[in-house]
Amino acid sequence: MAKAAEHKVRANGRLTRKSDVEAAFRQFIAASDQSLLRLERDSGRSDAETIHHFRTTIRRLRSLLSSFKDLLPDGERKDLSRQLKDFAQHYAHLREWDVFLQATKKPREAGLTGSIWLKPVEDAALTERGAELMKNGRLAADIDAIDRALASTEWLRAPKPGQSDEWNRRFAKFAPAVLDRQRRKLRLQAKTLDLADPAAVHKFRINTKKHRYMIEFSSFLYKKKSTKRYLGRLVAIQDVLGEMRDALKAQELVTRLDVPEPSRALVTGWLAHDVTSCRELFPSYGKAFRDAEPFWE
Repeated sequence: MAKAAEHKVRANGRLTRKSDVEAAFRQFIAASDQSLLRLERDSGRSDAETIHHFRTTIRRLRSLLSSFKDLLPDGERKDLSRQLKDFAQHYAHLREWDVFLQATKKPREAGLTGSIWLKPVEDAALTERGAELMKNGRLAADIDAIDRALASTEWLRAPKPGQSDEWNRRFAKFAPAVLDRQRRKLRLQAKTLDLADPAAVHKFRINTKKHRYMIEFSSFLYKKKSTKRYLGRLVAIQDVLGEMRDALKAQELVTRLDVPEPSRALVTGWLAHDVTSCRELFPSYGKAFRDAEPFWE
């Protein structure tokens, strides 16, 4: 990151309700750049927290490109988004083992009888994580490559021809239109979502994250108290579906481990309980979100 400092997208001071779209976009890109800079300093660690931070930073950046898609060159935007997705995918399996290891702590923390059988599962999962890290442990190089990709992308620094007026609009006018569009899509999806359809659930989860990040991007426009209720309901459905997805993936991962059958049965049973619980909670969480009043109106 430091090597390409002269190419960075620079923010222009503190954002206010009078800030235009260009100033806001620059500020958000600069925030992502700073996040990558912090990650570069920690890139030698490759622990669960660092890997999660890296993947979240990439998701936020891709969400930013999506939220501003009408103001960016379509082909180039999609190419950059695909590049970023590929970098995040390098660590998808590593992150899955991290989440699996977190899941195995729950039975012990709950005082479940027989939790002594978790130790073989944890040891085997740590071995798998180590092997995955050996294959894909190139975080510093990937961060540097992302930095170079951002530095060489001129359209991140200037409006495309003919769109200066759009970039000069107040962000306070732009953001509610994006939030409205995202909310309408999510409300429709939440009402009809089939939890047995992994592709549909995946798409819905992506859209909840995009909506959440846009809310966070535009949070300077609104009082925290006004956003709290709405954001809480959005985060609730995001969390319950994330937990369900993690438990389903962990059920798959545990079958790959060479562990005693009592260990496998203990983890499998706990995960099945997690999946059932999440599926039971989602309808009420989804309705609560659909009923939430948009704070930006």
